[in-house]
Amino acid sequence: MAHNRFYALDPLSSLTSISSRASVETYESLKGEISRVEQSQIHLQELVDAAENIIKEKFTPDPNSTYTYKKGSETISVRLNAVMSAMLACVEECGGKSGKRYVASAILACSGKGDNGDVVEALAALGTTWLTHLLFVFKLSRSHKTQSNEEPDESATPTRASYFGEGVAHRNSFQKDVMVRDGCACVLTGFQDPSHPALDENVPDFHLEATHMLYRAIAKFDDDPASDSVGCLSVQILNLTGRTLLYIQFKSAATTFEILVNFTRIPVQTLEELKSHLDDASNGMMLQGDARDGFGS
Repeated sequence: MAHNRFYALDPLSSLTSISSRASVETYESLKGEISRVEQSQIHLQELVDAAENIIKEKFTPDPNSTYTYKKGSETISVRLNAVMSAMLACVEECGGKSGKRYVASAILACSGKGDNGDVVEALAALGTTWLTHLLFVFKLSRSHKTQSNEEPDESATPTRASYFGEGVAHRNSFQKDVMVRDGCACVLTGFQDPSHPALDENVPDFHLEATHMLYRAIAKFDDDPASDSVGCLSVQILNLTGRTLLYIQFKSAATTFEILVNFTRIPVQTLEELKSHLDDASNGMMLQGDARDGFGS
Protein backbone atom coordinates (compact mmCIF):
# COMPACT_ATOMS: atom_id res chain seq x y z
CA MET A 1 0.00 0.00 0.00
CA ALA A 2 1.25 3.50 -0.85
CA HIS A 3 1.46 5.92 2.06
CA ASN A 4 2.43 9.30 0.60
CA ARG A 5 0.05 12.21 0.83
CA PHE A 6 -1.83 12.76 -2.43
CA TYR A 7 -3.72 15.91 -3.29
CA ALA A 8 -6.70 15.00 -5.46
CA LEU A 9 -7.07 16.97 -8.66
CA ASP A 10 -10.68 17.26 -9.73
CA PRO A 11 -13.16 19.99 -10.71
CA LEU A 12 -13.67 20.90 -7.05
CA SER A 13 -9.97 21.51 -6.39
CA SER A 14 -9.28 23.19 -9.72
CA LEU A 15 -9.93 26.94 -9.62
CA THR A 16 -9.65 28.60 -13.03
CA SER A 17 -8.20 25.80 -15.10
CA ILE A 18 -9.62 23.00 -17.18
CA SER A 19 -10.27 20.01 -14.92
CA SER A 20 -8.06 16.97 -15.01
CA ARG A 21 -10.98 14.81 -16.13
CA ALA A 22 -11.99 17.18 -18.94
CA SER A 23 -8.40 17.44 -20.14
CA VAL A 24 -8.24 13.68 -20.66
CA GLU A 25 -11.37 13.80 -22.82
CA THR A 26 -9.69 16.40 -25.04
CA TYR A 27 -6.47 14.38 -25.05
CA GLU A 28 -8.45 11.34 -26.21
CA SER A 29 -9.87 13.38 -29.10
CA LEU A 30 -6.34 14.36 -30.16
CA LYS A 31 -5.01 10.82 -30.44
CA GLY A 32 -5.84 10.38 -34.12
CA GLU A 33 -4.07 13.60 -35.08
CA ILE A 34 -1.11 12.83 -32.80
CA SER A 35 -0.69 9.48 -34.55
CA ARG A 36 -0.98 11.06 -37.98
CA VAL A 37 1.71 13.66 -37.26
CA GLU A 38 3.92 11.12 -35.50
CA GLN A 39 3.84 8.75 -38.47
CA SER A 40 4.36 11.46 -41.09
CA GLN A 41 7.56 11.90 -43.05
CA ILE A 42 8.27 15.28 -41.47
CA HIS A 43 11.83 15.45 -40.11
CA LEU A 44 12.07 15.34 -36.32
CA GLN A 45 13.82 18.71 -36.04
CA GLU A 46 11.08 20.35 -38.10
CA LEU A 47 8.49 18.94 -35.71
CA VAL A 48 10.45 20.15 -32.69
CA ASP A 49 10.94 23.64 -34.15
CA ALA A 50 7.24 23.91 -34.99
CA ALA A 51 6.23 22.66 -31.51
CA GLU A 52 8.53 25.16 -29.81
CA ASN A 53 7.09 27.95 -31.96
CA ILE A 54 3.49 27.03 -31.08
CA ILE A 55 4.32 27.04 -27.37
CA LYS A 56 6.11 30.38 -27.61
CA GLU A 57 3.80 32.24 -29.99
CA LYS A 58 0.33 30.88 -29.17
CA PHE A 59 0.39 29.31 -25.72
CA THR A 60 2.79 31.27 -23.51
CA PRO A 61 1.08 34.68 -23.91
CA ASP A 62 -2.36 33.23 -23.08
CA PRO A 63 -3.53 33.13 -19.42
CA ASN A 64 -4.81 29.59 -20.01
CA SER A 65 -1.19 28.45 -20.08
CA THR A 66 -1.25 28.62 -16.26
CA TYR A 67 -2.82 25.71 -14.39
CA THR A 68 -4.21 26.72 -10.99
CA TYR A 69 -5.33 24.34 -8.27
CA LYS A 70 -5.69 24.12 -4.50
CA LYS A 71 -3.51 22.14 -2.11
CA GLY A 72 -5.40 22.39 1.14
CA SER A 73 -5.98 26.11 1.66
CA GLU A 74 -3.03 27.08 -0.52
CA THR A 75 -3.44 28.12 -4.16
CA ILE A 76 -0.78 26.70 -6.48
CA SER A 77 -0.06 27.76 -10.05
CA VAL A 78 1.91 25.78 -12.62
CA ARG A 79 3.03 27.17 -15.97
CA LEU A 80 1.92 24.56 -18.49
CA ASN A 81 3.98 26.15 -21.26
CA ALA A 82 7.10 25.58 -19.14
CA VAL A 83 6.03 21.99 -18.45
CA MET A 84 5.61 21.31 -22.17
CA SER A 85 8.90 22.97 -23.06
CA ALA A 86 10.71 20.97 -20.38
CA MET A 87 9.19 17.69 -21.56
CA LEU A 88 10.18 18.49 -25.13
CA ALA A 89 13.72 19.36 -24.05
CA CYS A 90 14.25 16.37 -21.74
CA VAL A 91 12.35 13.52 -23.40
CA GLU A 92 15.26 12.36 -25.56
CA GLU A 93 17.24 11.42 -22.44
CA CYS A 94 14.77 8.64 -21.59
CA GLY A 95 12.63 8.06 -24.70
CA GLY A 96 15.15 8.75 -27.42
CA LYS A 97 14.22 10.36 -30.72
CA SER A 98 11.02 8.30 -30.85
CA GLY A 99 9.85 9.70 -27.52
CA LYS A 100 10.73 13.21 -28.66
CA ARG A 101 8.70 12.68 -31.82
CA TYR A 102 5.67 11.77 -29.68
CA VAL A 103 5.94 14.91 -27.54
CA ALA A 104 6.43 17.21 -30.53
CA SER A 105 3.60 15.50 -32.45
CA ALA A 106 1.21 15.84 -29.51
CA ILE A 107 1.90 19.57 -29.29
CA LEU A 108 1.53 20.02 -33.05
CA ALA A 109 -1.72 18.04 -33.07
CA CYS A 110 -3.27 20.84 -31.03
CA SER A 111 -2.73 23.27 -33.92
CA GLY A 112 -5.18 21.28 -36.03
CA LYS A 113 -8.07 22.50 -33.90
CA GLY A 114 -8.73 25.49 -36.15
CA ASP A 115 -9.00 28.97 -34.68
CA ASN A 116 -6.57 30.28 -32.10
CA GLY A 117 -8.93 29.83 -29.15
CA ASP A 118 -9.43 26.15 -29.88
CA VAL A 119 -5.68 25.66 -30.31
CA VAL A 120 -4.97 27.21 -26.91
CA GLU A 121 -7.74 25.12 -25.32
CA ALA A 122 -6.22 21.95 -26.80
CA LEU A 123 -2.74 22.94 -25.63
CA ALA A 124 -4.07 23.61 -22.13
CA ALA A 125 -5.76 20.20 -22.09
CA LEU A 126 -2.60 18.46 -23.30
CA GLY A 127 -0.43 20.24 -20.74
CA THR A 128 -2.92 19.54 -17.96
CA THR A 129 -3.08 15.85 -18.89
CA TRP A 130 0.71 15.53 -18.86
CA LEU A 131 0.90 17.43 -15.58
CA THR A 132 -1.85 15.62 -13.68
CA HIS A 133 -1.47 12.13 -15.16
CA LEU A 134 2.30 11.85 -15.33
CA LEU A 135 4.26 14.48 -13.41
CA PHE A 136 1.92 14.74 -10.40
CA VAL A 137 1.56 10.98 -10.17
CA PHE A 138 5.32 10.58 -9.86
CA LYS A 139 6.18 13.67 -7.84
CA LEU A 140 3.32 13.99 -5.37
CA SER A 141 1.85 10.57 -4.78
CA ARG A 142 4.37 8.02 -6.04
CA SER A 143 1.26 5.98 -6.86
CA HIS A 144 -2.24 6.24 -8.30
CA LYS A 145 -3.90 5.71 -4.93
CA THR A 146 -5.29 8.44 -2.72
CA GLN A 147 -3.56 8.21 0.66
CA SER A 148 -3.45 10.47 3.71
CA ASN A 149 -0.78 8.68 5.76
CA GLU A 150 2.45 10.67 5.80
CA GLU A 151 4.78 7.76 6.57
CA PRO A 152 7.44 7.05 3.92
CA ASP A 153 6.27 4.96 1.00
CA GLU A 154 8.15 1.68 1.06
CA SER A 155 6.62 0.64 -2.24
CA ALA A 156 8.23 3.56 -4.04
CA THR A 157 11.92 2.77 -3.45
CA PRO A 158 11.82 -0.28 -1.18
CA THR A 159 14.68 -1.31 1.05
CA ARG A 160 16.42 -4.66 0.83
CA ALA A 161 14.24 -6.32 3.50
CA SER A 162 11.00 -5.49 1.71
CA TYR A 163 11.75 -7.53 -1.39
CA PHE A 164 11.29 -10.90 0.24
CA GLY A 165 7.94 -12.59 0.43
CA GLU A 166 6.38 -10.48 -2.36
CA GLY A 167 5.25 -12.18 -5.52
CA VAL A 168 6.49 -9.90 -8.27
CA ALA A 169 8.93 -11.26 -10.82
CA HIS A 170 12.64 -10.61 -10.14
CA ARG A 171 11.97 -8.93 -6.78
CA ASN A 172 14.10 -11.29 -4.70
CA SER A 173 17.10 -10.80 -6.95
CA PHE A 174 16.69 -7.08 -7.62
CA GLN A 175 19.30 -5.91 -5.11
CA LYS A 176 21.83 -8.52 -6.21
CA ASP A 177 21.25 -8.02 -9.94
CA VAL A 178 21.64 -4.25 -9.79
CA MET A 179 24.66 -4.53 -7.48
CA VAL A 180 26.46 -6.82 -9.93
CA ARG A 181 25.60 -4.67 -12.93
CA ASP A 182 26.80 -1.45 -11.25
CA GLY A 183 30.02 -3.05 -9.99
CA CYS A 184 29.14 -2.71 -6.29
CA ALA A 185 29.48 1.08 -6.56
CA CYS A 186 27.16 4.08 -6.23
CA VAL A 187 26.38 5.36 -9.73
CA LEU A 188 26.56 8.98 -8.54
CA THR A 189 29.54 9.11 -6.17
CA GLY A 190 31.51 6.02 -7.09
CA PHE A 191 31.68 4.98 -3.42
CA GLN A 192 31.85 1.21 -2.98
CA ASP A 193 29.66 -1.25 -1.15
CA PRO A 194 31.49 -3.32 1.54
CA SER A 195 30.66 -6.39 -0.55
CA HIS A 196 32.92 -5.17 -3.37
CA PRO A 197 35.29 -8.04 -4.25
CA ALA A 198 38.30 -5.71 -4.48
CA LEU A 199 37.73 -2.74 -2.16
CA ASP A 200 39.92 0.25 -2.89
CA GLU A 201 41.26 1.68 0.38
CA ASN A 202 41.30 5.13 -1.23
CA VAL A 203 37.55 4.99 -1.99
CA PRO A 204 34.99 5.34 0.87
CA ASP A 205 32.62 2.41 1.31
CA PHE A 206 28.96 2.61 2.26
CA HIS A 207 26.12 0.11 2.33
CA LEU A 208 24.33 0.71 -0.95
CA GLU A 209 20.70 0.16 -1.85
CA ALA A 210 19.22 -0.76 -5.22
CA THR A 211 16.83 2.08 -6.05
CA HIS A 212 13.96 2.02 -8.52
CA MET A 213 14.04 4.70 -11.22
CA LEU A 214 10.36 4.15 -11.99
CA TYR A 215 8.61 3.63 -8.68
CA ARG A 216 6.93 0.28 -8.10
CA ALA A 217 3.86 2.07 -6.75
CA ILE A 218 2.89 3.42 -10.18
CA ALA A 219 1.55 -0.04 -10.99
CA LYS A 220 -0.83 -0.01 -7.99
CA PHE A 221 -4.37 1.17 -8.60
CA ASP A 222 -7.43 2.14 -6.63
CA ASP A 223 -10.15 -0.45 -7.28
CA ASP A 224 -12.96 1.59 -5.68
CA PRO A 225 -15.53 2.25 -8.44
CA ALA A 226 -16.69 5.41 -6.64
CA SER A 227 -13.18 6.83 -6.37
CA ASP A 228 -12.09 9.93 -8.25
CA SER A 229 -8.41 9.41 -7.49
CA VAL A 230 -5.99 9.58 -10.39
CA GLY A 231 -5.60 6.05 -11.70
CA CYS A 232 -8.79 4.60 -10.24
CA LEU A 233 -10.34 1.52 -11.76
CA SER A 234 -13.93 1.83 -12.86
CA VAL A 235 -15.72 -1.52 -12.60
CA GLN A 236 -19.05 -2.14 -14.25
CA ILE A 237 -20.99 -5.41 -14.05
CA LEU A 238 -23.36 -5.89 -16.97
CA ASN A 239 -25.77 -8.77 -17.57
CA LEU A 240 -25.91 -9.59 -21.26
CA THR A 241 -27.61 -12.70 -22.68
CA GLY A 242 -27.50 -14.38 -19.29
CA ARG A 243 -23.79 -13.87 -18.83
CA THR A 244 -22.12 -11.55 -16.37
CA LEU A 245 -19.37 -9.62 -18.07
CA LEU A 246 -16.80 -7.74 -16.09
CA TYR A 247 -15.60 -4.59 -17.77
CA ILE A 248 -12.58 -3.01 -16.15
CA GLN A 249 -11.89 0.42 -17.50
CA PHE A 250 -8.52 1.78 -16.55
CA LYS A 251 -9.52 5.41 -16.52
CA SER A 252 -6.72 7.73 -15.53
CA ALA A 253 -4.42 4.77 -14.97
CA ALA A 254 -4.60 3.88 -18.64
CA THR A 255 -3.84 7.47 -19.58
CA THR A 256 -0.81 7.53 -17.28
CA PHE A 257 0.37 4.23 -18.69
CA GLU A 258 -0.01 5.41 -22.28
CA ILE A 259 1.85 8.67 -21.69
CA LEU A 260 4.59 6.86 -19.80
CA VAL A 261 5.11 4.34 -22.60
CA ASN A 262 5.08 7.03 -25.29
CA PHE A 263 7.44 9.29 -23.35
CA THR A 264 9.94 6.63 -22.27
CA ARG A 265 9.39 4.00 -25.00
CA ILE A 266 9.39 1.21 -22.40
CA PRO A 267 8.83 -1.99 -24.43
CA VAL A 268 5.56 -2.99 -22.77
CA GLN A 269 2.01 -3.13 -24.06
CA THR A 270 -0.02 -3.81 -20.92
CA LEU A 271 -0.07 -2.74 -17.29
CA GLU A 272 0.74 -6.30 -16.26
CA GLU A 273 3.88 -6.20 -18.41
CA LEU A 274 4.85 -2.92 -16.78
CA LYS A 275 4.62 -4.50 -13.32
CA SER A 276 7.03 -7.25 -14.35
CA HIS A 277 9.53 -4.68 -15.67
CA LEU A 278 9.60 -2.53 -12.54
CA ASP A 279 11.75 -4.98 -10.59
CA ASP A 280 14.09 -5.75 -13.44
CA ALA A 281 17.70 -4.58 -13.01
CA SER A 282 17.24 -2.23 -15.98
CA ASN A 283 14.93 -0.15 -13.77
CA GLY A 284 17.41 0.12 -10.91
CA MET A 285 20.61 1.83 -9.83
CA MET A 286 22.87 1.51 -6.80
CA LEU A 287 22.88 4.55 -4.53
CA GLN A 288 24.29 5.34 -1.11
CA GLY A 289 21.81 6.50 1.53
CA ASP A 290 21.99 10.28 1.12
CA ALA A 291 21.91 10.06 -2.67
CA ARG A 292 18.96 7.68 -2.48
CA ASP A 293 17.06 10.07 -0.19
CA GLY A 294 17.78 12.95 -2.55
CA PHE A 295 16.56 10.98 -5.54
CA GLY A 296 13.39 9.99 -3.70
CA SER A 297 12.55 13.59 -2.83
